[in-house]
Amino acid sequence: MVTLLAFGAFPPMENAQDAAAWLQRGTNNCHITFVKNNLLIINQSAAPVADGAAFPITLTEAAYPAKWPAYAAELRKASPEVLEIRLASPEWEQFPIPLDIVIAELLAEAPSKSLKELHVLLPSDDWWRNLAILWNLRSVIGLFAGEIADRRLAREEFLREIGGNAAEALREYLRIGERSFLTATALAGLTGRPATAAPLQVFSPAELEQLAAALDKAPAGSAIVQAEAVRFRQLSERLRQQFNDSIRKIFPGQEKQFLADLHGGSASVTASVAVSVDAERLYVALEAEEPRMATRRRKATRRDEAVWEDDCFEIFLLAEDTDAPTEGWQFIVNCNGAIWDGRRLKSTDDSRWSAPRARAEVTESAAGWAVLFSVPWKDLGLDNPPSGRWRANFYRTRHAAGTTERMAWSPIEDNQYYCPEGFGWLVWQ
Repeated sequence: MVTLLAFGAFPPMENAQDAAAWLQRGTNNCHITFVKNNLLIINQSAAPVADGAAFPITLTEAAYPAKWPAYAAELRKASPEVLEIRLASPEWEQFPIPLDIVIAELLAEAPSKSLKELHVLLPSDDWWRNLAILWNLRSVIGLFAGEIADRRLAREEFLREIGGNAAEALREYLRIGERSFLTATALAGLTGRPATAAPLQVFSPAELEQLAAALDKAPAGSAIVQAEAVRFRQLSERLRQQFNDSIRKIFPGQEKQFLADLHGGSASVTASVAVSVDAERLYVALEAEEPRMATRRRKATRRDEAVWEDDCFEIFLLAEDTDAPTEGWQFIVNCNGAIWDGRRLKSTDDSRWSAPRARAEVTESAAGWAVLFSVPWKDLGLDNPPSGRWRANFYRTRHAAGTTERMAWSPIEDNQYYCPEGFGWLVWQ
């Protein structure tokens, strides 16, 4: 069994009861009642006093700036005696997400004259081994009791108290988790993004690496770090597997696959991609539904003109078989069949690079337009079709409707098309 060592005047914590007692010793103005394994009752008297119905709120849901005004208005209108606080919805329970900024806003909106009691629903039997949960509980109690005037200073004291000489590493660990989650909630619903954030969208493999690196800097022997490292490793492995399972895959010879909105929502028109190969060339067939053929933007007519400003398709091919590829090729073909090509390098683009024998054949109909793009393997520096898999993505940019609409085969979080961490796999057979 992992024992969490509290420092200073506090004894080791070996179970939930010890953790509740530790929380009680950390406040002079609140009484904490621990009910079974999943409920803390917090009030400013020796026993529960409130009889009114509890007002329920989940902190990870209240973290969305777009949703918060409605939460706040409802809270003020209800003027409850009891707040029932769930720290996190199930999908976020195990993540290192400090929520003291949300807790502070919540308690600032709750009418102080009516609010008498907090009921905190704990997420799991081992909540007392979770660093972020312990901090969020300390924040709830301290802010409710009026004992935290400076949240940053309070977090520093908490980390020194519970982490000892690991405090600096744990500070960075929580900072990364807080930044990732609050940034994602702030962007949710904007510029075509989904209205809510999901763990796979918030904690990419790169951010998981940053969190792991922060924990690795903690001195060996810290029990809280050991417990957090075990839990985070299990969480990270599960999330990486989900991430890998979620990555889109396309195979040469496979039936066409459809593009979605850039960030994964529904697009107003359809677009599709299919890939095929032979001994000499790679072929990419791209189809665009277009009910407004006459209003397409189609200014570029020659090689390497500004084809990206027109109605066009873009192709990214990254030959590295890694989670974070950096080198490959980019091709853009507009609805005139004009091509732009460039080399993607680790630190820059090389627009001077050219695939001289690349071709684009455009066909049109009343329903839309299509392009068959092909490039010789030799133009890519290869003698034969490759094996293994490459990172890839396929985009459509549409101007025909009067506004700019962007679509992607593998939806991305960024608004820039070169976003390798969001690319799918082109799997060679």
